[in-house]
Amino acid sequence: MKQNGFTLIETLVALVIGAMLLGSISWVISGLVKDLKAAEQSQEPRAMLDAAKLLENILGSARFADGDGKTLPRDAEKLAFEMQAPAVLGRRGYISANLAAVQALNGKSLVLSLPGSDLPDTIVLDSAEDIELAYETDSNQISSDPYIRQIDISVQWNAEKEAKVLSFRPRINSDGACVFDPVSQQCRS
Repeated sequence: MKQNGFTLIETLVALVIGAMLLGSISWVISGLVKDLKAAEQSQEPRAMLDAAKLLENILGSARFADGDGKTLPRDAEKLAFEMQAPAVLGRRGYISANLAAVQALNGKSLVLSLPGSDLPDTIVLDSAEDIELAYETDSNQISSDPYIRQIDISVQWNAEKEAKVLSFRPRINSDGACVFDPVSQQCRS
């Protein structure tokens, strides 16, 4: 006599095979998620290292006062300064620059802009949870002291992690007339 349907053993075998397939798929997906998280975490130190190199070159010889000795604006979101003109501009001397923490779609970005030039803004750091700038001056009056001893840029990548701090010490030692070069042990303007 012919019966339609599956036996109990056939049904159990099909369930075991299905469970094994689901288990292997979930194992592969969890491995991909771990790899993606590891890749994101390995990019953070690389981004910080690249930003530190760029900012060291820019802020090391920056001036934080205009030609009259008046302090350029600064706060926790923006730093105005004068930097040596990039070679691409084809001129020498100092030009105006701004370093700002800007809110973007994917988090905060640290952006370098050169107002008055045709150069596009440069994104120094991108996709951070929070970016904050802090300054240490000779006097504790940030608004009136044109000399900055140290610039600290605090970067929070996500809420669970502790903020990482990039610190820079500008080499300007007087009204912007002299930048001390530690290699040659001489002042250069």
